[in-house]
Amino acid sequence: MLKKPVYFNMFANESENPKAPTHKWNNFEIKEDIVIPKGKYDIAFFGNAISKEGQNKPYLKIDNPYKKQEQTGNIPSPSGQSDPMDDDMPF
Repeated sequence: MLKKPVYFNMFANESENPKAPTHKWNNFEIKEDIVIPKGKYDIAFFGNAISKEGQNKPYLKIDNPYKKQEQTGNIPSPSGQSDPMDDDMPF
């Protein structure tokens, strides 16, 4: 399990060669060790990501596998209580 996701920003590679990578980052410097324990992970490439300035900013994300949150079955009451009966509500 990862403590937090690992992100790698990517840059479009302008090349006429059809076998060249579409995105890369030359001379990338890793400033601290990155440890990814053996196991199963979700890896996603967001090639359509846009920065706040409106520029293309693709990135690769490595994260723990997605787990759907389980629903407890309790329906939240209007009073904010976890008791689904709302016995104390005036009518």
